[in-house]
Amino acid sequence: MKKLTLTTLISFLIFSFAFAEPTQVDVNVLRQVIELLQKAIQTGVPLVATPTKPLTPTTPSAIETKAILLPKGVSPAVPLEKPITPEVIRPILPDDDRENDVIVQINNLRITRIATSTPNAKAVFFAVRDTNWGCAMFENDNSLTGTPCIINLRKPIIEKELAIKVAQDTILLQRNRQRAKLEDFQVNDKINVYGFMDKDNYGIEGLIVRKISAKIVPVPLPEPKPILFFQKSTTSLPIPTSSFSDQKICIQVITPAYNPNNPQECKEFPTPCDIPPGWIKTNKCLQ
Repeated sequence: MKKLTLTTLISFLIFSFAFAEPTQVDVNVLRQVIELLQKAIQTGVPLVATPTKPLTPTTPSAIETKAILLPKGVSPAVPLEKPITPEVIRPILPDDDRENDVIVQINNLRITRIATSTPNAKAVFFAVRDTNWGCAMFENDNSLTGTPCIINLRKPIIEKELAIKVAQDTILLQRNRQRAKLEDFQVNDKINVYGFMDKDNYGIEGLIVRKISAKIVPVPLPEPKPILFFQKSTTSLPIPTSSFSDQKICIQVITPAYNPNNPQECKEFPTPCDIPPGWIKTNKCLQ
């Protein structure tokens, strides 16, 4: 606004001086014009307004690839040193030809990267095999039971990072099989995928993507409490009812004894202390 006002003012003055009749000029007005010009020069405001280029909205068409840890022997689906653009993703996604596709279910895949700006898709999940992974193939999309994947399907899963296309009609599920949103899936989440696997590029068009575990966040352990070895006990020990000198000690030796009221009753006791009161010790029981 200041640029346009200053330019208009200068143009008006030039036009007025060029076509004005010789009249007396007000000194105060001329002084104000000079002060305005000096301020414009000091602040660096250009005398002519330059048109500015309109801002074009930028859409996120690529994501920067970060350093990811892939299992040993697994190659990335797209180069790690380049941003993931639609042109890079398109060749690795499954095509519309279903004749060379196989319906598979792959369990225990770990998400390594997520691209959200993709052609004809909501997102693309890049994933690799994780521990206890498994693969089953089905005859058609109505089959309820599958058979283990053949070696030609298992080998690329072992050796390559998979590209899973999440289309508009892809069903996203939580672990409890409740509906999920795209924002619920993050890098390092474990997923199960059911869909069409293309034999040409081994991309997968996901029909069902289920999140089975979230990213493991380490929980800090509580600080251990110090152990006081010489801590004074608050409980008192029980006081013995008798001293050691009052206790009766018997030697472990078999001692025979008989009942004086019935001399025929004679027994061998393990210790002398076990002899009943009134019984008489003897060397040997006759019976």
